[in-house]
Amino acid sequence: MLSFEHVPHWHGGIGNYTKQAAGMLARRGHEVEVFSACPERAYDEPRDGVLVHFVECPDRRSFARVAADSLAREHERRPFDVVEAPDLAAEGLEVFRRFPDLASVVRLHTPSYLAAWVDRATFGRPAVAAHSVRIAFSEVLRGRWPKQAASFARMHWSLKSSYSPEGDEECAAALLADVMVAPSRRLAAEVESAWHLESGSVRVLPYPHQPDEEMVSLPVPRGEVATILYYGGIKGFKGVDVLAKAIPGVLQRHPRVRFIFAGKSQGSPFADLTPRAFIEGRVCQWQEMEVWLQERLSAFRESVSFLGAVDSAGIKRLLSEADICVFPSRFDNFPNACLEAMAAGRPIVATRSGGMEEMFGPTDAGLLVKPGSVRELTDALVRLIEDPAMRSAMAQRARQRVLRAYSDDVIGPLYEQTYAEAIEMRGKRREATGKMS
Repeated sequence: MLSFEHVPHWHGGIGNYTKQAAGMLARRGHEVEVFSACPERAYDEPRDGVLVHFVECPDRRSFARVAADSLAREHERRPFDVVEAPDLAAEGLEVFRRFPDLASVVRLHTPSYLAAWVDRATFGRPAVAAHSVRIAFSEVLRGRWPKQAASFARMHWSLKSSYSPEGDEECAAALLADVMVAPSRRLAAEVESAWHLESGSVRVLPYPHQPDEEMVSLPVPRGEVATILYYGGIKGFKGVDVLAKAIPGVLQRHPRVRFIFAGKSQGSPFADLTPRAFIEGRVCQWQEMEVWLQERLSAFRESVSFLGAVDSAGIKRLLSEADICVFPSRFDNFPNACLEAMAAGRPIVATRSGGMEEMFGPTDAGLLVKPGSVRELTDALVRLIEDPAMRSAMAQRARQRVLRAYSDDVIGPLYEQTYAEAIEMRGKRREATGKMS
């Protein structure tokens, strides 16, 4: 398995997925090796029955080449049966090209084009126009035609119309693989449409999740709601700005509730139009999302906390203290954070976006709202706060859903079937190539 992200050097959804999937396969008796990145040095380390090859690579864009070099050495020593790579940054492209006889699987998480569409949808045209003017003014001052400004305006103004799969390296890499898989039907259908693929070309294969024993043993919250937790990336993609707009309405009816934001902040889609920005020459540049959130919620400082990035131990602590978890993403593939909260037995408010609706399944394991709807999010949070019986029953259903639907015994055979299919398809391609030659 290839994955630029892996603990302890890089944290992220793909890294969490890789750790879970590799561990599941190892527990089922397979020999699994992961190729990941370390910014300072190269070394090998066994982790929970999986051999992780950390290659020296500080940059995701160069990872495909460096990982391919490392895999080549191991493949020559003892050939692999199949390789899996994520869609992001076309991390498997070099391996797929250099080893055409090696069976391959591409795991779709959220292709970059789709992430860009979701981010652009949060930008608001006034902010896009202001930022385009700033770029154009800068280019003109340097004696250049404002080409970059025009490109920025075109891409961010028209959303999907600017995308072409023919020039997308991630698409090119995925099409070289024998099998493409996605964790949800929603993501599979989206990619098939954008990449002009036949229906059913992308297999639906949910993420596995082996819950931490401490999570599963946490008591289901009972009594009055004190803390509502959001954790994940602090960015527009995750809908944290929608949550910020919902918080005043919740606090108006339940002023003693406390909100916690935990996660690494990224740039927001909101332009900085303050006088200070003009003076410092930052006019129309994007603010940090956490800064924007703090300004938006400045009147509620006593009720809202921002903790920054939190490690796994911190997440366990936060979940143990949380009465409700909220994941207001505009789109999310199959977020590990939501699976963790389900395993911890927390009542959840999430959006009908990406895989979360499918993650809950038919068991009403969480309350679902329309992505981007402040009113629906506010009403759902208030409803959970005011209904302790619903919270308790929902939390128990969420935990049982994770334990029953995403266990090794359920998901493992599906992975094995997928890899066997990739190996069979690669064999047929070799035979066809041999006959043609």
